Amino acid sequence: NQAACLATFAIAASPPVSPARGRLAQAAPWQGLAGTTVAVALASALCLGLTLDVLLALLSLAVWLPWITLRILGVPLSRRREITRAEIVVVLGCFAALAGTGFAHWPLRLAFAASRPWLDALADRVETDNAPAGPVWAGAIRVAWSSRSYLGRVPALWTRDTPTGDIGFVRCPRAHPTHRFNLWAALYLGDGWWFIEED
Repeated sequence: NQAACLATFAIAASPPVSPARGRLAQAAPWQGLAGTTVAVALASALCLGLTLDVLLALLSLAVWLPWITLRILGVPLSRRREITRAEIVVVLGCFAALAGTGFAHWPLRLAFAASRPWLDALADRVETDNAPAGPVWAGAIRVAWSSRSYLGRVPALWTRDTPTGDIGFVRCPRAHPTHRFNLWAALYLGDGWWFIEED
């Protein structure tokens, strides 16, 4: 799912090109921006990692802010076109959504909220040593494997592993997860739930 999401992002982040002339098409500039925003939000909702959320959001803003600005200013002037009020609203909304994805992680929070009952049930199973043997879906979230912290009985529902550490959800209501895990980043989701990246 990570590779598919990044491929979608790469395609969406490319400015529209005319196959016939090999030049920037005259399509409205917000179309590619909207596609990029959807791809970045999808990556966040797949719970691939807090760091990846920030990197994709910053990369998208770095690509699209200058390009949209040049199009609005009419550079090159031969391709200048009227920007409608609806397009301005969409552009500003996309930029706000990208910034919110990178720094507030709203798609991840929505996926967690929608999947909360299934995550609670799975965490209960982990606490009683009845964790599933393989990957399972907890609502909209794919849990690759589950475990308990080596200190205490904190259930961890991992969504992804990386060379530097695991990424996923932990239910740690009585203490900060830094006392149970080797953290690189952590996002508090409420009611003792955290989304963490290990270092």
